[in-house]
Amino acid sequence: MSDRQGHTSALSDSLATRAVIGFGDRGGEGWAHLRGFQYPQLWRNLHWRTGIFAVSTSFLLLANASAGHPLLLAGWLGLLALVLGHNARLDRQLADTDRRAMVPGELSGYLVATAAVALACSLPLVLAAHAGDSRAFLISYLVVATTATALTLVASAPPAATIVFVTVKTLVAVACALLLGEFVAAFAAVAIAAAIGIGSVEISRSYLQARLSEAAIAEKSEVVSLLLREFEENEADWLWQVDTHRRIRKASPRFAFALGRTSEDVEGKSFFELVAGEAWDSGQFPPSLHDLAERLKRRESFSNLIVKVTINRENRWWELSGTPMLDDQGAHLGFRGVGSDVTEQRESSEKIAYLARYDTLTGLPNRLMLNEALGEAMRYAKQWRTRCAFLMIDLDRFKSINDSLGHMVGDQLLAQVSRRLKELAGDNALIGRLGGDEFAIVIRDASEQGLVEKIAQRVIDRLSRPYEIDHHTLYVGRQCRLGPGPQGRQDGRGADAQRRSGALPGQG
Repeated sequence: MSDRQGHTSALSDSLATRAVIGFGDRGGEGWAHLRGFQYPQLWRNLHWRTGIFAVSTSFLLLANASAGHPLLLAGWLGLLALVLGHNARLDRQLADTDRRAMVPGELSGYLVATAAVALACSLPLVLAAHAGDSRAFLISYLVVATTATALTLVASAPPAATIVFVTVKTLVAVACALLLGEFVAAFAAVAIAAAIGIGSVEISRSYLQARLSEAAIAEKSEVVSLLLREFEENEADWLWQVDTHRRIRKASPRFAFALGRTSEDVEGKSFFELVAGEAWDSGQFPPSLHDLAERLKRRESFSNLIVKVTINRENRWWELSGTPMLDDQGAHLGFRGVGSDVTEQRESSEKIAYLARYDTLTGLPNRLMLNEALGEAMRYAKQWRTRCAFLMIDLDRFKSINDSLGHMVGDQLLAQVSRRLKELAGDNALIGRLGGDEFAIVIRDASEQGLVEKIAQRVIDRLSRPYEIDHHTLYVGRQCRLGPGPQGRQDGRGADAQRRSGALPGQG
C-alpha cells in the first residue's frame, strides 16, 4: 500500500507528456499505473465509440456512393466490422487494468489494432482519390477527422491510441491529397492532426490528474482507517464524538466500554447524563465537568483535560482532548476527539504526592510539609507584620516503652498520639511529625496574646492522658518548647519560654 501511495503521490505532482501518452516504460510500475487508469475507459465507453463509428460510416457511404463501387464499399464495410470487432475484444481484455499492471505486450497489441481500424476508416479516402473525386475526398476526410475528435472528447480514448489513429489517418489523407493536387488540404490535414494529438494529450492529462487525486484521497482514507483500527485495537485510548446537542454519535466500542455500556445503548444519548451519575439529577456537577461543558459551549479545542466522571456509581478520571467539527460551509457540527481512563495513574500520582508530604504511620504532615508551612507562615507574618509560632513536642519515656514492649506497641502509641493531635488542629495551626517521637506545630497567626501558651497547655493536657494499647495502660511524659516566631525576632516582641513536666509512671 505504501509503494502504491508513493507512486500516486509522485505521479500526481508532475505528469510529463511522455508519461501521459504511455510510450515506453521509463517510469516502470508508475507508468503502468497510469495506463491502468486510461484503458479501462475503452470498454466502459464502447457504446459511445460504436455509435460514433456507426454515424461516421453512414456519412462515408453517402460521400462515396457516387464513386460507383458498391462491391468495394461492401468489402470495406466487412473489413471495418472485422477490425472493430477485434478491437472491441481487446477493449474487454483491458477492462481490468485499473486493478492490475498493464504489460507492454498488451499495449503494443492494442496500438496495432488501432492502426488497423485507422487504415480501415481511411479506405474511403483512397477510393475517392482513386476516382479523382476531390469533393468526396474532402467530405470523407472531414468525417474521419471528426470521428477522431469525437473519440477523443466523447469516448475518452487514450492519447496513445488517438495519436496512432490520427497519424495513420493523416498519412493516408496527405498521400491522397497530394495525388489529387489538393496541397492546401494536405497542409490542413497535418495541422488538424497536430491539434487533435495535442488536445488528446491535454484532456488525458486532466483526466489522469483527477483520477490520481481521487486515488490519493482514497489511499489516505484507507491509511487513516487502518491507523484508527490499530489505535482502537492496540491502545487504551478511545474515540468520542458528540453533536451540537451534546449527544453521542458514532460511538466506538472502546468508548462504549468506558461508559460501561454497548455502542447501541449510548448512541444518541446525552454525554453529560451518562458521565455525571447522580449529579445529573441534582445539578451539582464536579468543577471539571463544568469546565468541559464551558469549552464545548465556547467551541474551543482542548487537550489533555482531566475530567471527573461517574460510571456505574464509581468515580473515574478521564483525560479528554477534542476539537470542533465544521462542515464545508463552516457550520458547527459538534465535537470529536480522543479520551482515556487515567484513574489508576491519577490515584498513583496522588498516592505518591501524599507519601511525599505525609507521614505513613500517623497520617500527619511530614517534615517537608512542615517546612513549607513554616515558610508560608513567615512570609505571611512579614507581609502583614504579625507573629507566627513554631512548637516542638517530644514524648518522654517513649524509647523505654518502645524497647520494652516492642515496635508494634510503639507504633500504635504514636498513632494514638497523632489522632489526639489532629483533634487539636484548627485552621490557624498545622500539626505534623518530624520523626521518631518528635512532633511540631506551626501557628500561622500568633498575634493574639497568650495564644501560644493556650495551645501548648491544651497539647500537654491532651497527650498526658493514659493510652490503652494491647491491654497495657501507658503514660508518656510531656515536653514542649516554645519559641518566638520569625516576626517576633524581627520586631523584638518575642519571648523564650519552656515548660517541662516530669515523666509519669507507666504501667505495663
